[in-house]
Amino acid sequence: MKKLIVYTTCLLIVFLLCACNGLYRQNILYNKVDLIKNATSNEAINTEVVNDESFSVYQITGVNDEFNDVILKNNIDINYNKHFYDIAITTSDMVNVEKKYIDIWIDEMNYSLGQLTLLLDENDRNIFLSLQTEWENNTINNLKLENDILTNSEKYDVVLGSSYQFQWLSEIREAYRKRTIKIKYLIYLLDSSIEFKN
Repeated sequence: MKKLIVYTTCLLIVFLLCACNGLYRQNILYNKVDLIKNATSNEAINTEVVNDESFSVYQITGVNDEFNDVILKNNIDINYNKHFYDIAITTSDMVNVEKKYIDIWIDEMNYSLGQLTLLLDENDRNIFLSLQTEWENNTINNLKLENDILTNSEKYDVVLGSSYQFQWLSEIREAYRKRTIKIKYLIYLLDSSIEFKN
C-alpha cells in the first residue's frame, strides 16, 4: 500500500512539473508577442530589424548608410508592420498577414533576381540562378521539416502555443526578406561599381 501511495505521489509531482513547464513555455511565447504588439512605433521596429541585416556580410563601409536608409523606408516592411502590429488581432489574422507577405517577398526576390541577371555575364548568371534554386529549396524545406516535426503530436510531445501558427510562417517570410535584401545589396554594389568605372 505504501508503494502505491509513493508511486501515485511521484506520478502526480511529475505531471504537475510537466504541466507547469508547458504553461511556462506558452507564457514566454505570449510575452514575446505582447512585447511586439505593444511596440510604440513602426520606426522602432524597423530600426531594430535592420540593425542585423544579411547584407552586412560584405563588410563594405562608406556606402551602407544610403542602402540602410532605403531598406529602413521600404514599403513592404512599412505595410507589413502596419498590417501585423496595428490591424491583425487574432492568430488567424496574423497567419494571413504572414502568408501574404511571404508571397510579396517572393515576388520582390524574383524581381531582384531579374535585375541582377542583367548585370552578370552568362556563366555567372547560370551559376547564381542554380545556387539560388538550391538556397530556396534547402532553406524552405528545412523550415517546413522543422514545422512538421514540431507539430507532429503523435510522434513528439512538443507543447506549442497558438502563436506558433504564425511564428513559423514569420521565419519563412524573414528568410525570403533577408535573401531579397542581400540580392538587392549585391545589385547596389554592382551598380555602384559600374557607375564608378564610367
